[in-house]
Amino acid sequence: MHIAAPSKEKLHFVVHDLEPGYDTYTEKPGYSWDADVAFADVDPSQYAPKGKALLHTPPWSRTSRLRERSL
Repeated sequence: MHIAAPSKEKLHFVVHDLEPGYDTYTEKPGYSWDADVAFADVDPSQYAPKGKALLHTPPWSRTSRLRERSL
């Protein structure tokens, strides 16, 4: 598995948590992971499209164009 991002960098994620007295969740620092590859360096022929991200990717995005080239 590889993690791709706009550039090869450390990615920081958040945890959504419900706090007493709040009507919505709060965000707290979560895990960090290093991106293995930048989007520009992805060779779509090396990957099979998987996961729900395919359903939520806007058709005009670079990620969507990578997905179409891999099908």
